[in-house]
Amino acid sequence: MLKAGRLTKQVRPLSYDVKLDVIMDEVADEVNKFSYTGIVKTDVHFCNFTGQQFAMHSVRLQINTIKVDDVQTTFSFDEKSDLVIINIPEQLLSYTGNKLVEINFVGKITKELKGFYLSEHTFNNTTNYIATTQFEPTDARKAFPCFDEPNFKALFNITITADADRMVLSNMQIKSEIMNMTDGNNRKTTTFNTTPLMSTYLVAFIIGNFDYVEQTIEKYNDDQDKNASKQTKIRVYGTSDNKDKMNFALDVTCRSLIWYEQWFGINYPLPKLDMIGIPDFNSGAMENWGLITFRPELLFCNDSTVLSAKEDVVITICHELAHQWFGNLVTMDWWEYLWLNESMATYFGWLVCDQLFPLWNIWDKFEDMEFAYAFNLDGLASSHPIEVKIDDARNVNEIFDGISYSKGSCLVRFLTMYLGKNKFRDGMRQYMNDNKWKNTTSIDLWNAFSTQTKDDTVLNIMKDWTSQMGYPVITVSKTDKGIKLQQNKYLKTGPNTDPALWIIPVQIYVTDDQETADISILMNKTKEMEIQGNFKQVIVNPDREGFYRVMYDNIDINMEELHISTQKQIVSDLVAMCFTGYQSISKFFSVITKIDISSMTNYNFLSTILSNTIRTYTLLKNHSELQLLVKRYIEKYQLRRVI
Repeated sequence: MLKAGRLTKQVRPLSYDVKLDVIMDEVADEVNKFSYTGIVKTDVHFCNFTGQQFAMHSVRLQINTIKVDDVQTTFSFDEKSDLVIINIPEQLLSYTGNKLVEINFVGKITKELKGFYLSEHTFNNTTNYIATTQFEPTDARKAFPCFDEPNFKALFNITITADADRMVLSNMQIKSEIMNMTDGNNRKTTTFNTTPLMSTYLVAFIIGNFDYVEQTIEKYNDDQDKNASKQTKIRVYGTSDNKDKMNFALDVTCRSLIWYEQWFGINYPLPKLDMIGIPDFNSGAMENWGLITFRPELLFCNDSTVLSAKEDVVITICHELAHQWFGNLVTMDWWEYLWLNESMATYFGWLVCDQLFPLWNIWDKFEDMEFAYAFNLDGLASSHPIEVKIDDARNVNEIFDGISYSKGSCLVRFLTMYLGKNKFRDGMRQYMNDNKWKNTTSIDLWNAFSTQTKDDTVLNIMKDWTSQMGYPVITVSKTDKGIKLQQNKYLKTGPNTDPALWIIPVQIYVTDDQETADISILMNKTKEMEIQGNFKQVIVNPDREGFYRVMYDNIDINMEELHISTQKQIVSDLVAMCFTGYQSISKFFSVITKIDISSMTNYNFLSTILSNTIRTYTLLKNHSELQLLVKRYIEKYQLRRVI
């Protein structure tokens, strides 16, 4: 039944019919308040299956009865593996083909911010309750019994009965609403249209009272499917106190969705897209297909919102919209390929933000946030590769971190720069068209690029970067004939003997007495290589396209000739080198004294210089003469600015 903690692929769901009857009355007795009864009927396909029992995921649900093709059967639980073990009725001699598995159960709406949970919101001295879901990565099993792994895609039919005065939302648009009376209470049964093929972690349903704004847009591309909707209705939902902060998010969503459809050449496949702010929300946002949930501060803003907060709103919205293709339409086969979802969505979040608001210079913030976070985390000996073997899906939360998001997005940006924007888009379109509605691994992405580029260059380069943890530092030094490049693994603990090597496409900006030039070379897992030439100025990895640090050995850099973004990059690498034992602290001080910060307006760069100057002063407490030099520098720039 199980292999390395996973369900067998010989038993697969085709469709679910999920019906929930939800009680959200806080004055009900302790047993019934914030609870629900459920029936889930799953059309299950058995292929070459010879076992006597099979399993579905279920956590803390009270299962009352299970039937297989209307034959009631026995069952047991494996709580350690989150499983309900279903015994095959003896009457069913043939277990080939499709069988209908019906499970009657009872569940609680918890307060743990995952699964089917309760959110409380107080406004104007009134407390309102919202029942909402958060299923990624492995918490759909806490709401209803299911095959809770990403590669078990299926169709979902959702029906929810709740108090008639509450809105009910789910992935698809409403098919029907039926009013009824139960014990004198007004109740409403809401049935939603069938979803497309999707994984359990993308299912969502929400019950509460909300305001909303809406807009309908035309889908960008003509669709050959005559039954496909030609429009998308977009709504932004929120609690009433956020009503005046919804229009900006609505405008960004409409514009972003059009951009994505044009870029991929594939329409957003659903007829509606809801964006909703949930008062109690553990993540930043969640890409549930057709019903994206957000932390309120990452969805709502208005004209009085500061620019940095608006940037976060736009980046988050664009990130979640990217998931409608990366993750929802094409889904990773297993959690070790989480980066195919999160790295792509993170990169595209920044890219589309830049497309919509080019005057924001958002890539500067990308370097300050994604690069800095990824470098810091991946420089630890306790880091992990982008692709991590996950045997037990319950451990997958450990890799929802800066490696899967930040480092991965830096590598996607590098791939874009390396291939060029057009080839990168062609490869992505190939990947989407080859794999829509399917599950993929990294090799599927690399194969798409190989098809487009007619070679395996991308595969050969990227497989090391996704399977090998850490990153290199390239040391640049002058020689009699030119410059020498040497790669070593960087660790925050200092120089090491780790033998790891990478294939590194290296960009070098050089100048001599007559002209400037850009040099492109490939360090193909070579420890070092030499480039001949009479170079006056040498800058390796300009614009930080590659995911590695640079250490300049016996080379003096004329900082005054460089753009501030390049100065920031050099100082950032210099700090990493000098404060981890790769270079002396004096190297840091000799460089920053060549930078005039008296009129500097870039806050992040200024903060980097000032904080590390103070750090240098503290480290030199036993070297009074050197400390005096640093103190004079501090007095010249820092104290004068503070006073």
